[in-house]
Amino acid sequence: MRFNSVRFLLTGLFLGCFSAVSEKSPIDDSAGTVDESLYIVQSLSNNEGVQSVFVLDVADGTVVFTLTSDQIDDSAAEWLTIDLIGNEGIASLDIYDAPDFSLTHNWVQAQFSPTGEVVVLVNDVVNYNPYVSHFLIIDKQGVVQQKIHAPFAHHSFDIYPHEDGSWSLVYVKAEPRLTEDFPELSTERTFIVGDQLVWLDASDMDSGQLRGEVKWSSFASLVVRDGSGIFYGEDMIDWTHLNSVMIDSQSKSLSVSMWTLHSLLVFDIDSAAGSTVADLQLHTHHAIYSTRMNEQMFEQHPNYNGYRLSQADFMNPHGAISTNDHEDLCFMDNSKAEAVCMSVDSTGEIVEEHRAEHEYPVTAFGNALSFEEGVIVNWGGPFLSAPCMIERLDPQLQTRSWVYQVDMCENEYARPFLGYSRVVPPGIEF
Repeated sequence: MRFNSVRFLLTGLFLGCFSAVSEKSPIDDSAGTVDESLYIVQSLSNNEGVQSVFVLDVADGTVVFTLTSDQIDDSAAEWLTIDLIGNEGIASLDIYDAPDFSLTHNWVQAQFSPTGEVVVLVNDVVNYNPYVSHFLIIDKQGVVQQKIHAPFAHHSFDIYPHEDGSWSLVYVKAEPRLTEDFPELSTERTFIVGDQLVWLDASDMDSGQLRGEVKWSSFASLVVRDGSGIFYGEDMIDWTHLNSVMIDSQSKSLSVSMWTLHSLLVFDIDSAAGSTVADLQLHTHHAIYSTRMNEQMFEQHPNYNGYRLSQADFMNPHGAISTNDHEDLCFMDNSKAEAVCMSVDSTGEIVEEHRAEHEYPVTAFGNALSFEEGVIVNWGGPFLSAPCMIERLDPQLQTRSWVYQVDMCENEYARPFLGYSRVVPPGIEF
């Protein structure tokens, strides 16, 4: 499999039976380890109070850094708000309570910035109040540098490093609209919720004037269809449920997975004009959609520009990423609890595929990080009391060298889950 130059291969949950070279076998424990200075950062969220971020050494799975919510000091950090450019959705919904930031909320994902801060996305996973959503920028000693209020941010974010040493942050933001504006919908619900990709420039944080730009919207790209999801409440159609955004900075590609649309989109990041958020543009490279869907939701939209479309058999994807100049893809199938890594050619045909399956029938969240010597598979959150597990496998997803397991994940009341794994940027020491 052609994962020779891949550093950031993150998968969500997405799989299928493809008419291509395929291998799947029970995982054994015979894989050896190699000495690599490569780390992954991981969040562990739960509903019982303490949230945590930890870092694993890819070579042997040992924990080299831990930061918990009861260790941080946010007394000196002030709140920043985002001046959002290009938002066409409903700006506010009075059906939700005002956010209470004194309560404990879930650390759903973490990543290190290129300059060494821990960036954490905080969501209200208990009551699903989207106005609670915010980011914490924390130094390694636990001191919160900034708190950024980001209403409707959910599930996932990533960091894009610029050539001048600066960085920007892209996150998934829900975009609610009124169903009455879409006469093609046959529904009694009041709202339909799509998603946006919002970019923030980290250099704005010190100024207190944080500027965000919507770089992609599902309503501006996909044909609206009926949906049955009620993730945000019984009066809303959860149309796209975009649950991950993953960047491969080497290929300058960005990938998203859409749970309810059973689809993936891969974009080219065009930053040729400069290093500011205003300079960045996203161009759709290709889409992969389930056999349960059809190409009409892409092709029949007025903004469809002929990008490549491929179809495969999978459901409910999480955390996909395309790497190696769009040749390699890793993901997980939420409905089958399988991790998949594959290679595709320039036409979108799958030419090589490897799979690993979890011992439990279903998982949630989860992703895979591919590197030169193998793949880190994060099995995400518990379902039916399944444990949270991270393991290192060989590139064919057949042999295991180590496993990291969180026993607390068997606690159904706490409902803990592992957020998406991320590769720690080079140069950060532990």
